[in-house]
Amino acid sequence: MVARSSRQAHGAPGTGVVGRRRRAILPLVAFFLVGAGALVLTLAPDASVLGVDVESSLGSAVDPTTSAAAALATRTPIVITSARPIDRELDPRANLDPAEPRTEAEHIVVLRALARADSDAFGRRVRAILGGNGPACEQFAALRAACEERWPGTAELCVRAASTLPTTSGPQAESVPQTLVHWLARRAPREPFAREILSALVWSRPTPVEPALRSGALRALVLASPAGELDLLAARIQAEGDPDVHCAGRTALDERTRPTSTEPCEEPS
Repeated sequence: MVARSSRQAHGAPGTGVVGRRRRAILPLVAFFLVGAGALVLTLAPDASVLGVDVESSLGSAVDPTTSAAAALATRTPIVITSARPIDRELDPRANLDPAEPRTEAEHIVVLRALARADSDAFGRRVRAILGGNGPACEQFAALRAACEERWPGTAELCVRAASTLPTTSGPQAESVPQTLVHWLARRAPREPFAREILSALVWSRPTPVEPALRSGALRALVLASPAGELDLLAARIQAEGDPDVHCAGRTALDERTRPTSTEPCEEPS
């Protein structure tokens, strides 16, 4: 009665100190296996690439459909990608130099500075602009800068621009030649140089400028010229062979001499 059997002394399997330690360690082992499996799935969606058997790692004692392990094991990894780089071929703004002029005012500042620094370089630059495919604001800025700086070849540049650049205005903007004539017309009453350019546009020889543009320039010239210059203008208008230009000049002269006259102009003889 005093001596107990060996089985009773050491305790039944699963009982006693050893059994309790094993039961305490099992949850930790299971948690470690679950965490390892979730880490593998997160870092490598295709676990076969790493040679890991995820199912065996989780163990048969864990049911992934009914435990927190399922949420970890089936979680979709979050991939952070950098912003898509700008395609410089598809987005022309990527090639813009922030220091380059883009507006008419900015172009004028740059071109006038060039005209003052190097007259020959300015002439080459303006001719390149007028002969290129740049924006209309740059082309007009080149002509305006030449006029404002009184560049010696301005009249020739303006005639060339009026005869080579498109003269048809769009619904939202005027053509460069039309813009030039209107700009000169506003300055002609107080600036003889503007009247010189208008006269060159009307009576340049040969006469490559189209009649509609010549008519507009002649009207502006007649209305802005001093009274002492009207006789000379009248003589040139009388000798004008283009009927549209002649009529525009006669009408403008009539407005100067008889502001209320509504008589139609006569065709040149």
